[in-house]
Amino acid sequence: MRISHLLPVFFIFLHCNSPKNTVSQSELKSNTVISNCPDDGTCTFNVIKNKSIEIKKDEFGATYLNTYDSDKILLKFEYNRNALDNTEDSNYTEIVYIQINENSEKLEPINKNLSSEKNTVFFGRLCFCRGQTGYYHINQGELNLTKKENNLYEINLEFNTDEVPQVINKITEVFKI
Repeated sequence: MRISHLLPVFFIFLHCNSPKNTVSQSELKSNTVISNCPDDGTCTFNVIKNKSIEIKKDEFGATYLNTYDSDKILLKFEYNRNALDNTEDSNYTEIVYIQINENSEKLEPINKNLSSEKNTVFFGRLCFCRGQTGYYHINQGELNLTKKENNLYEINLEFNTDEVPQVINKITEVFKI
């Protein structure tokens, strides 16, 4: 008798499941990371709408970023090196911000040599590296932004800085606005 009462409950649990999440091909493309992230760390890419940044200096001459509301879009690429075992202060991060204008509903293609740009690409090196940490304007390199389809874009950035050593010097990402 008890088995007959438990049998329907068992079948209910057996046939209940959460809905399946399916991802369309275009959504998959929008999250694709093309860049070669170094094997010794992790990389992330984010689109931040309605924000701008500027580099400021504190009273000691150290640089930092000031973020404020605007009509621009920030593309943020971040590389975090894996911490070294048994080593204090081994964290190492490089952050690249690409600041672009939002043109109402669509972004205009960009093909720029960064030598004439001062407020487009910013590079941050955050580590326990005396005298070699902070944020810098990037003015050496090429920046290209192309539209792939609907709200899908591809950005290619090759850059260099003489200010500090760097690990990341090329970024290629496909993203969705």
